Amino acid sequence: LDCNSDGKCGVRFYNISWNEFYNSNESMSLYRANGYTPSTSYNPEGNLDVLSAGTGTVRVSGWAFDRDAPTKSIYVDIYVGGPAGDADASGYRITAGNTRTDVGNNYPGMGNNHGFDTIIHTTKTGNQDVYVYLINEGGGANTLLAKKTVNIAKDTIKPQISKVWVQGVDAYGYMLNVDFSDNVGVKKVRCATWTNTNGQNDIKWDDMTLVSGNRAALYVKFADHGTNIIDDYVNHIYVYDYSGNSTLQDIIFSRYKDLGDEFYARINNVGTGKKMRIIVSGSQATLDMASSSEDTDQLWKFEKQADRSYKIISCQNGYVLGLEKSSSNAGIALVASKPGKSLLNTQKWYLSENVSGYNLMPACSIGNAATTDMKTALITDANKTQIFTIDKVTNLSKYQPSITGKAYKDSACKTEADSFDEGTTVYIKIEYRNMPKCTVSVNNSESTYSSIQDINTSVKVIAIKDLKNGTYNIKFSGSNYLNKTEKQITISVKSKTVTPTPSQESGIVSVANTVGTAGSTVAVPISITKNPGIIAAQYELGYDASKLKLIKVEDEGLLDSPFMSEKYTSNLYILSWGDGLLSENISKTGIIATAYFEILDNADGKAEVTLKYQEAYDKDLKEVKFETKNGTVEIQSYVTGDVNNDGKVMLNDALLLRRYISGEDVDLNINAADVNQDGSVKLQDAILLRRYVAGWDVVLG
Repeated sequence: LDCNSDGKCGVRFYNISWNEFYNSNESMSLYRANGYTPSTSYNPEGNLDVLSAGTGTVRVSGWAFDRDAPTKSIYVDIYVGGPAGDADASGYRITAGNTRTDVGNNYPGMGNNHGFDTIIHTTKTGNQDVYVYLINEGGGANTLLAKKTVNIAKDTIKPQISKVWVQGVDAYGYMLNVDFSDNVGVKKVRCATWTNTNGQNDIKWDDMTLVSGNRAALYVKFADHGTNIIDDYVNHIYVYDYSGNSTLQDIIFSRYKDLGDEFYARINNVGTGKKMRIIVSGSQATLDMASSSEDTDQLWKFEKQADRSYKIISCQNGYVLGLEKSSSNAGIALVASKPGKSLLNTQKWYLSENVSGYNLMPACSIGNAATTDMKTALITDANKTQIFTIDKVTNLSKYQPSITGKAYKDSACKTEADSFDEGTTVYIKIEYRNMPKCTVSVNNSESTYSSIQDINTSVKVIAIKDLKNGTYNIKFSGSNYLNKTEKQITISVKSKTVTPTPSQESGIVSVANTVGTAGSTVAVPISITKNPGIIAAQYELGYDASKLKLIKVEDEGLLDSPFMSEKYTSNLYILSWGDGLLSENISKTGIIATAYFEILDNADGKAEVTLKYQEAYDKDLKEVKFETKNGTVEIQSYVTGDVNNDGKVMLNDALLLRRYISGEDVDLNINAADVNQDGSVKLQDAILLRRYVAGWDVVLG
C-alpha cells in the first residue's frame, strides 16, 4: 500500500511513542483525515536507584526527566514521614542535574544531565515512610516515583570543636575562625559576641560562614560594639549538627594587649623593614627609618598609663612619640617631643595583636578622641609604609651609655700623658656612645659637647690651655633615658722651675702607681731607686683626700730608726728616719715604706699620691738632695677579669668571656672583660683570663 503516494511501499520500525511517530510523519494524511489528535503533554519519567537510611540521614539516587522539556534538569521532591501534604512530613527539593550518560544514550534527545544522588539530613528517627516525587514541566502531572519505609538511626553524637583562633586583626575588626568535625555533618555555626565593658548589652549574634567542610569564619566588627572599646571581646561559638546536637566553645579577644607596666622595644616599619630612629639636634628631634642597630636612638621605653595605653619614650633623650597634623601622610605625621606636664591623647598608644606580634595603634583613632582619624593613615595603608610593629628588647646591656677620656700632649692624640709642663696645651680625647651629649668639667668648670648625629659613637678632642701649676680633675659625664655614666682622669701641671744642682750627687725616691676599686684597700710602695748614701731622711707624703683615706704606714726596714706617727687624720703625713748615731752611710735601694689607703666608695678616675723632699743627711751631716716622683692610684669601677661582677675572678668569668667572644648574647661587664686594657674585647683577652685563673704568671690590666 502506497500510503503516502510517493510511489513506494515499505515498512518502518519505530521504537518511539505514537505521538513522536505521528508528529515526525506529517504526510500520513490518512490518520489526520480520520480526525485523530495526538497528545502533546507528558508526565515525568525516571528511575530510583537507591533509597536508604543512615544515622540521621536518608540517601536518594536515580534519574528523572520530562519529555515536555527534554534537556531541562527537573525538580525531585522528597518527603520523609509521610506523603506530600501530610503535616507531619518533612519535605526537601533537589534538582536532577547530575551527569548520567547512560540516560542520554538510552533516551536520544533527552541529554545527559538528569541524574540525582543526595543525602538528606533529618531529625526524624525510627521507621519512616519516604516518598519521592518527580515534578512536572509543562502539561501533565507530577509522578510518584517511589514510596519506601526506612529505619533512620538517631544521631546522639555532638559536634567536636578542635581549634578556635583569631587572625587578620586590623583597625576595624578581627577574623574569628573555628575548626570542627561531626559524625554526620554540621548544619550551621553561630557566634555571640559582646564586650566586658558593656556586659551583654552589646551582644550580637552572627552566622559564621562555612568556608570548608570543617571550618567556619566570621569577621567581627569593632563598630558593632561601640566606638571607644579597649576591653576584652567575648566570643561564644556554637556548632550545630542536623539532628540538633550542639557544642559551645568560647574565646576572648583583647583588642589592645597589656604587655606589663613597662618594657623596652624597637619599632619596625612593615613596609620598609627598617627601624624607627630619633635624631637629636640641639633641642629639636626628628624621626626617620634606618637599618637595624643596637644603639639607643632605636630603643624605646613603653610605660603603661591608667587607661591601658602606653607612653613611648626615646631611650636616647627621653622625648615622647606622638602625632601631629601634617600636609602629607593623610594629614598625619609622627613626631618626638619633649615631655610635657601631662600626656596628650596624641601621645598615647595601644598595642593590637597581629599574626606575628603587635601593631601600634594610636589612641586618637578611637572614637572622637582627636580631630584626626588615624585608622586610614597608619593602619590600613596598602603599601604598609605606615604600619608599625614592635620587637621587645630584654637585654639592655648593649644600650647603656659609655664614655672614656684620655689626656695627650699632641693634637693628634698619639702621646698620652698625665703630667704636663705649665704653659703647654693639654688635649683631651673623649669617646662616648648611646647618649646625645657629654659634659666635660675641669675642676667643676663645665662645658657640654653634643654628639655627631648620624652615628651614636662620638669622638671629640678638646684643647685646654693656660693651666697653672697644680692638680686637675677632669670629669666626663653623660646619660640617656636608661642610665647615666661618669668617668674622671687626673692630670698634674708643674712649673718650669730649674732644680738647683746639689753640692753632691742627688738621690731619687718615688711613689709607685697602683690600681684599685672603690671601697677597697690598696698598698702604695715608696722606694729609693738611687741612693748616694745617707744616715737620716724626711719626706712629706700627700694624697687626694676626696678619694683616698690613709689608714696606716709601715716601715720596710731599709733605713735606720724609723719614726712613723699613728695619726692619719691629715692628708699630709711625715715620713722620718735616723737618730744620728750611725757612723756609716746607708746606700741600699728598695722599698723604704708602704702606705695603705682606703679608696672611698664614690671615688673614680685617678687619685694622686705625692712625695715632697724635706731633708736628708750623710754621716758627715752634709745635706743630700733627693728628687721625688709622685704616683697615682687608678680607681676602677670594676675588677679586671671579674666579668660577671661577683667581686671575684674565677673560672666562671673565663667561661662567660669565652661565650661572649663566640658570639653568644650574654650579659657581662665589658670593661672588666678587656683584661689587657687595649680598648677592645677579643680572643686574646679570653686566653689571658683563662691562663690567669689556671694559675699562670699573668698580670691582668
